[in-house]
Amino acid sequence: MNARAHHFSFAKKLIPTHTFQSTDMMFAELTGPKREAFVFYLWNEAGKADPPALPHVGVSGSTMSKLEVVGAIKSFDQEIVVISMPPTEQPNEAVFIALVRRAAGPSVFFWERTRDQSGNGVSPTDTVLSEVRPEGMRINHGFHKGLDLASFKRTLGDTLGLSLDGLERSLPEITMAAFRGAPAAGTGKGVGIGGVLASLLFVRAFLPLALFLISRIGLGSLFGPLWRYIPTIYLALSVAVGVCLIIWCYQVHNARRGQTAFSPGMAVGGFFIPLANLVLVPLIVRSAWKAVVGAGGGLLILFWWLFWMVEIAINMMIAQNVLPPGLVDAVGLTVINYSITFAPVLAYGLLWYIVKTINARV
Repeated sequence: MNARAHHFSFAKKLIPTHTFQSTDMMFAELTGPKREAFVFYLWNEAGKADPPALPHVGVSGSTMSKLEVVGAIKSFDQEIVVISMPPTEQPNEAVFIALVRRAAGPSVFFWERTRDQSGNGVSPTDTVLSEVRPEGMRINHGFHKGLDLASFKRTLGDTLGLSLDGLERSLPEITMAAFRGAPAAGTGKGVGIGGVLASLLFVRAFLPLALFLISRIGLGSLFGPLWRYIPTIYLALSVAVGVCLIIWCYQVHNARRGQTAFSPGMAVGGFFIPLANLVLVPLIVRSAWKAVVGAGGGLLILFWWLFWMVEIAINMMIAQNVLPPGLVDAVGLTVINYSITFAPVLAYGLLWYIVKTINARV
């Protein structure tokens, strides 16, 4: 028996990721007047990332459990926000989550279900208090009894050395007007110029491959003198992609302001800093991915950037007619020609996938 994907993704992936990346934003949103709309939005995003989606409320036996922000407590140098979860059914599913901010940094606590004595089911009463920290360290604070809020408050309070009395009455009442401010679900088109960028990337990635196949099957003569304009078309498409990519990075970072590693201004400025942009550009794209999609994507973006650099280097050498003779002698013109064809397929194709993935969720 394993934790259900939606339940696990929300509690163990999405909440810690956003808490450690954007601590101030998470505490502000989860204690603000739109906190219920915000937490429902995060729940829905987790459901889309790891289906099948689960309901945010349900009844287990005679007890109703639902996703909600229970309350928040501030005490000296500690601030705690507690979230209750929908009904739990499997081991390792969190009954309650606590976001804790201390001078030493943020951490996330889970009051989670455990296996029964047979190891084949879930215990009806046993729980474990666990903690995860930004560096990935997981700490087990021991096994306990009780699935109720009172047991969790008592155990967490003892662990942190403070009282959580009055937690449920700590935040202002939610009004219906707050729910109208819920973030919009992804449309699949992304922000602003996202759809245009994806289309340009698709054409730039697969046009060289299409022309290569046409020439290989002996139909190249159909294009006649048009072949001489192909390099100009490639250049125009590449310039358009570059401009749209900068605008798109700004728009994504602006839409997820506070959740990204870069400000919207730096998401643009990083493209224009000589030498540093060799590192900053993939980091900016990675920042957009993490803010919208969440964890993962690091290797994908690294491979994209490597092929992007190869594509730029090949085009610069061709434009200047400076292909090293030793290189041509060593690998042959056939390999050079294949590189010219397939480097853009990988460079622009991988970026197309990255942009499409982010567009679908932003």
